[in-house]
Amino acid sequence: MAVDAHFHLDQLMVKTGFTGIHDMGTSDFYKIKLSLLIANYCNPTRFPTSSERSEIRKDHRIRLSFGNHPRIVNSNSTTTLDMFFKNVSFILASSKTVSVGECGLDTTDRPNSQNFQKQITYFEKQLSLAVQTNLPVVIHSRRDNNLNLSTLTSMVNNLP
Repeated sequence: MAVDAHFHLDQLMVKTGFTGIHDMGTSDFYKIKLSLLIANYCNPTRFPTSSERSEIRKDHRIRLSFGNHPRIVNSNSTTTLDMFFKNVSFILASSKTVSVGECGLDTTDRPNSQNFQKQITYFEKQLSLAVQTNLPVVIHSRRDNNLNLSTLTSMVNNLP
């Protein structure tokens, strides 16, 4: 038996050509005995629809995580990001949702200081949301030790 605590179901479906979760249950690709999977949705433009989420929830092994990845923050306006954040807030109330994220900080594409500050702002909003909903957080921190310090600082300042 195996557990995958962080995978991207949306990307897996694109790569394998599956049209739904039911395809995976019968495919040779999916014969391994997985007892629990946490499907991590971190790009709001690819969040499953309500009916797709209902279909996913039929598989007793799958739990869901929703958040805004830091690299999404760099490429969107604050108006769009606020809409994404409201969507995450709404979806987190649904059944079988077990965490907030993947959220955090990422400087691999060298964001300017304004975009990096936006990353911090939306990361901290998601941390506060995790506290409000009493859910754990899937953290993304990628680049260097200074970034890890910024990530930890935000966590210390926003989590109990």
